[in-house]
Order: sequence, then structure tokens, then C-alpha cells
Amino acid sequence: MKPTKTFVLLLAAALVALVAAPTYAGGDEPVAKEIKKEAKQMEKEGWKPLPLAKPIVEQLQQTASLRKERLADHLPRYFIATGSAKAANLDIAKTLATERAKQELAAQMNVEVDALTDYYVNNAQGAEAATNASTTIETRVKTMQRVGRTTTVMEICRDAAGGNTEVKVSIALDKETILKDE
Repeated sequence: MKPTKTFVLLLAAALVALVAAPTYAGGDEPVAKEIKKEAKQMEKEGWKPLPLAKPIVEQLQQTASLRKERLADHLPRYFIATGSAKAANLDIAKTLATERAKQELAAQMNVEVDALTDYYVNNAQGAEAATNASTTIETRVKTMQRVGRTTTVMEICRDAAGGNTEVKVSIALDKETILKDE
């Protein structure tokens, strides 16, 4: 992969991560304190882990850990997206929340595809450059269509009004895996 392509891809990812990621204080100890504080607040709001899921504090720690991981050029390694839904049935709410998280994930990836497309369209000079740009964009779009390989990092629920259950699901997608498959 060309260095400029990687730079544009990772710059777009960094922008998405900065907007989407909650910020925690620097250092491991303050992060752990803030995560514990956030977990307690969520529990006060009625959130609890789904059956067979890890406790909320562990799920938040895993999410924070994934947000810290960086690629070789110091940009975020994972796309992380969250979706929530309310339904009368826990399984239906979980399915809807997961689908909404995948839609958010696709939107984040779309930002990177748009950045690459703009870069190559604006910098293509001559027939060979235009062909290379077209091939690169096509490869990127095909790669981004493989959203199926996500990791669930958070699954929590709470009782909602009207006998419904609200579910919140966070998923992560490893950019390094996508780039290797390209």
C-alpha cells in the first residue's frame, strides 16, 4: 500500500475516532478509576450485563483498551461503534441494537472510503493514474463490504417503559485485518 494512501486512510480514521470516542484521563490508573465511576453510574441508571456477558466494568475496560490500540503509524487500530434499541423481547432488542451498531460502523468506514476517493480523484493525473485510482477505490470498497468480522465488546440492557427492554451493543472491527486482506 502506498504511504499516501495509508496516510489518508488513517487520517480519516483518526478524525472519526476523535469524534466518536469518549475521552478518559491520561495514565492507566486514572482510566481505571474513571471506568469504575462510569460503570457505577450506568448501574445506577439501571444498566446490567446481558446474560452470560462480562460485568459492565470489564466490558468498559475492554472497550477502552481497544480504543488505545494503535497501528504502526499511531492511528486507532479499531473501528468501534455502538447501537441501542428497545423492544418487548430481549433477543429482538439485541438484534436491532447490533444492526444499528453495524450501520454506524459502516458510516465510519464510509468516511474513510470518501477520503480515499477524494484524494485519488483530486490527485489522478493521466490515464495510468486514473486507472490506479479507480482500482484502489474499487479494492477499498470491496474490502469495506466485509463488515461481518466484528467483535462484540459490550452488551448491556435495562428495563424500559411499557414493559420493554433497552439493549446497548458496542462492536469493534480491526482495521489491521482489513488492510491485510486487501
